[in-house]
Amino acid sequence: MSDPLFLQSPAALWRQRLAALVASAAKIDFATRFSPRALAIITLVSITLCLVSVTALAVMVLEGRAPAGKTSDAAAARADRAWLSPVSITIRRAPLRSDGKPRIDITLDYVNVGREPARGVVVMMRSGTVPQEVSAATLNAVYAGDNTTCDSLITPDKGGIVFPSSAVARSFAQTDIMDVADEALIENLQGVLVVQACLKYQTANGTIHTTKLCQYVEPELDKPLDERRLRSCADGNDAN
Repeated sequence: MSDPLFLQSPAALWRQRLAALVASAAKIDFATRFSPRALAIITLVSITLCLVSVTALAVMVLEGRAPAGKTSDAAAARADRAWLSPVSITIRRAPLRSDGKPRIDITLDYVNVGREPARGVVVMMRSGTVPQEVSAATLNAVYAGDNTTCDSLITPDKGGIVFPSSAVARSFAQTDIMDVADEALIENLQGVLVVQACLKYQTANGTIHTTKLCQYVEPELDKPLDERRLRSCADGNDAN
């Protein structure tokens, strides 16, 4: 036959054990074994220990809840804020300069994928050639160096505003001059054309955020520059 203890719930077992302890304590004649002063001291100490235990438990509960609340508030703020995200960079040949130097038009398209307007939006881009022996093995390891395009940018309090929309992109374009020597490096697979950019803006609470990107033109020599694909650099990409 099964032991009846195994058929009882844990709560029932604890109640039985507590009842047994109470019954044992009831058999002790505290009044005959301790003086009234000793009984008073024991009672006072017991009450103090109970109060300390309750206070410690309350502190643990409050400390355990606070981080969770702060974490959820921070996560909600990040989800609701403005987030400027680059969509694409395009490069097109521009008419030669008056002195015969080649020029390129660079356009950066970006959107606000957040839930509030981005304020004081400013954009900076620069292009250049990074010397590197180009091969299939090095295409995913193009390092352009520190992306410092954000360093000199100041976001004005009442500057440009980009409203939330993942469908309607904003554009920033500029024309850069290419050095003839740099173009020769690119065509001889000894360098890559790199574009670094920065989007700097403010959120509703005045916090300044940046989105940095770095892309380079793949050495697809069988295609004109306008039709070559761009890849992300191995450095220079960041957002906060």
